[in-house]
Amino acid sequence: MPLMLRPWNNFFHCTGSTYGVWLPGDARGWRSRDHRVHVEGDYKNPPPEGQHAHLHDDVQGRLSDDAVRFTSAQCRVACAAWAEALGHYHTAFIDLAIGPTHWHLLVQWSEGQPKTLVGKLKTWSVKQLRERGHVFEGPVWAAGCRCLPIRDEGHFNNVSAYIARHLHEGAAVWSVISKEN
Repeated sequence: MPLMLRPWNNFFHCTGSTYGVWLPGDARGWRSRDHRVHVEGDYKNPPPEGQHAHLHDDVQGRLSDDAVRFTSAQCRVACAAWAEALGHYHTAFIDLAIGPTHWHLLVQWSEGQPKTLVGKLKTWSVKQLRERGHVFEGPVWAAGCRCLPIRDEGHFNNVSAYIARHLHEGAAVWSVISKEN
């Protein structure tokens, strides 16, 4: 039976990172929570070199643990765990990519903010990682995430293709549409 979707109907593109890899003051650009501090540039057009290095060094020095960078095996375990958890929570999703330092999810969610769901997925995956011998003493995922609503079918298709391209960047990718799991 073909997948019957209205992509703009409660779909979100959620993104986040592993613990300690994209901090305030990062040379790639950054955003403060709720944009309390205006920062010029972004990852496509970074701020001038060294502009916020003092802030980055300060924040990095206050981390409770080392930054987390997944191996390819850890990416696969985390991706499979997220897909399993999404099934457990009866949640429709289209694409999921978990790379060494960040993740993307194209998910349908109509029960309030999808950030609640993402918290459950993070918890589920940490348990799976630890049970399979990928030991992390401290935090694995960065706090919070960004979830943007999908505007229309074109936006849906662009996000889906964007997430799938992460396979070529070393991410584990799970795609419901292409079945390249």
